[in-house]
Amino acid sequence: MSTDKQQTEHELYLEKVRAEINHLLAQITRARIETDKMQAETAKVRKELKWYEIVIIVSVTVSVTLAIVAIVKVFL
Repeated sequence: MSTDKQQTEHELYLEKVRAEINHLLAQITRARIETDKMQAETAKVRKELKWYEIVIIVSVTVSVTLAIVAIVKVFL
């Protein structure tokens, strides 16, 4: 094999490797973007969940209080 042909094959191989590296870097970037989105959504859901817990506790408390008032009214 001639030196020029070896060098050309080597350059082609390096170009393929560089293209694959660029492809992998693009996939990593997409994965990071997706991860950031999911983390933001998770934070939002956790924040909302705290409010839902408060609403449920208040609703149960009000319901129990009204039930006690109704029972007391019936017996008084």
